[in-house]
Amino acid sequence: MGIVTATAWLYYRSLWAILFLTPLWIIRMREGIKKLEKKKEAEFLKQFQNLLQMLSSSLMAGYSLENAMKEVQKEIKVLYGKHTRIQKELNIMIRQLNIQMPVEDIWKEMADRVRTDDVNTFAEVLGAAKRSGAGMLEILRDTGSQIGEKIEVKREIDGILAAKTYELKVMTMIPYGMIAYMTVSFPEFLKGLYGSVLGKGVMTGCLALYLGACCIGTKILEIEV
Repeated sequence: MGIVTATAWLYYRSLWAILFLTPLWIIRMREGIKKLEKKKEAEFLKQFQNLLQMLSSSLMAGYSLENAMKEVQKEIKVLYGKHTRIQKELNIMIRQLNIQMPVEDIWKEMADRVRTDDVNTFAEVLGAAKRSGAGMLEILRDTGSQIGEKIEVKREIDGILAAKTYELKVMTMIPYGMIAYMTVSFPEFLKGLYGSVLGKGVMTGCLALYLGACCIGTKILEIEV
């Protein structure tokens, strides 16, 4: 809400402007929530990759997929803790195993809950493999490798964009700094912009251009893997 208050004061010299600038705060909050969701999804994908690697190791040791899942549940709990998303999903899956639910249906339901493309693809391939009798170990290895490559590409892209993201943040603050400087140093120069309808219209136009530039800059830096 602080950025909305600063905008209302610097652009309009009126806290009443907060009322019609509130949608900007709502949009900003939604963007923050979206970023948090993406971060959580990336964390879950990494955990899911480790889960597949552990399942592969258990299958190589001679476990069936069902027993491997039960063993991995204990390892995941130690590695990530009992309150993580991957652990909660595993707990649900083990309860379903205990009531003799088919393992391919268990994975399909998990994919429906988490709604992640990689998990959904794995569940579909697993179901097809169970019906055809294909090897589980190869499927787990291939899927884990693909997810690992995706995570690595995403990490490289994030590294490249980190500096640009910082530059964008600095650039978005420059207009506020300039207006604040002009207000302190040359208050009479800006007086006409706050005391007339025409002046407020000019400031509204400047604000619209600023917000448009911010949106374009943000969209440019949004690269999906």
